[in-house]
Amino acid sequence: MTLHWANLLTNRQVIEAFYTSVPPLEGVLLRSVHLERAGPGLVLRLGLPVFPDRPLSEWSEGHYDRFQCQVQFGAVGEIDWRGWRPGAAADVTLEAEPEQRVRVEVAADGVALRFTAAADALVGKPSAYRVTAQGEEHSYVSKVDRFRFGHGVPEAWERSFYGRI
Repeated sequence: MTLHWANLLTNRQVIEAFYTSVPPLEGVLLRSVHLERAGPGLVLRLGLPVFPDRPLSEWSEGHYDRFQCQVQFGAVGEIDWRGWRPGAAADVTLEAEPEQRVRVEVAADGVALRFTAAADALVGKPSAYRVTAQGEEHSYVSKVDRFRFGHGVPEAWERSFYGRI
């Protein structure tokens, strides 16, 4: 049975603060994948296909038009990962498995990622962004992320951003 990702979230209120109806993970931008040894866990950073209908006022005033968040899965196993294209348009499907598990499949042109995980997940690190002539400009919800990263994207090695929700 195919599951809506929001139904797996133990902190669903984080994403529902921005969306009246949480969009499915179809046509998302696959921005990064972070594997965690301890746990084991896996974090997907995704650009959602629809900008929130309840954005922060500064996002509207600043003409931000894109939204990203991270989805963290725990007790990850059976990982099969082939190819990588950052920013690829992807579809993420979740299928119920026995014993409170879920099978996650990320499919994009040049990318195939499959794994199983516990049947609950966390969402975090919500931010809006826009593309400018100089690159991407981000507006983070977290005051700590705003202070540490300004309007930029953290370096790939920044575990406090990519490894934690």
